[in-house]
Amino acid sequence: MIQMPDKKPIRILRIIARLNVGGPAIQAISLSSELSPDRYQTMLVCGQVSAGEGDMAMYISSLFQYVKNICLYSNRKADRQVYGPDYHHHPVANRE
Repeated sequence: MIQMPDKKPIRILRIIARLNVGGPAIQAISLSSELSPDRYQTMLVCGQVSAGEGDMAMYISSLFQYVKNICLYSNRKADRQVYGPDYHHHPVANRE
């Protein structure tokens, strides 16, 4: 691999709802940890897993940050208060 001197690493922010046990979490963790630190600076951001779910955060070796307000289920009432009455979204799962 050819090294490019004086070149800043490419910054990557990867966001995932939660790192529960499964394929998407494995992929997010692998992509964050397998990229060359000389060429890429990565940050993985996720919400917390729900009660009873397995948490894969222990496998993260790169920069990592929990964000409290990222959640699996959306709240239409709260979203309308923030974005206004005309806001519409199509989440995978929904709770009022």
